[in-house]
Amino acid sequence: EGIVDPVVIGLTAEANDEQWISWALTGKLFARWHFGRASVRYGTEGAGLGHALRTIGSPGARGPRNPAALRLLTRLTTVDSDPALSFTVDAIGAALRSSDYPPRWSSVADEIHAWRNPQTRNITRVLWARQFHTYQPAPTSAS
Repeated sequence: EGIVDPVVIGLTAEANDEQWISWALTGKLFARWHFGRASVRYGTEGAGLGHALRTIGSPGARGPRNPAALRLLTRLTTVDSDPALSFTVDAIGAALRSSDYPPRWSSVADEIHAWRNPQTRNITRVLWARQFHTYQPAPTSAS
């Protein structure tokens, strides 16, 4: 916590000014999810942040059945500033540490980028809620 991670800097090096915050927040989530894991996983195609929240919890109490996951979804869909989103991403990262299935990191970056645009922010919020409330079977192989 509070340390500049060279991996996150490497992940964001090619971002332009408009992309940088989206990439940095995704990089932070990527680094938190991978901390202590033996291999890099890029997530299942199309699995966004709402899908990731759905994996929080124990069998029989995941996603919509998990109060902590519901609170995180509420936070995610109501934040209204970059700093608030950063704190929410930190909380999501901590909760996702117990998940075996990461989101697709490129999808997360695209979603955060869309959220940062006031014209597509509400569309992104609805997308996250739909992802969270829509069943998607777990991947059959490591991704």
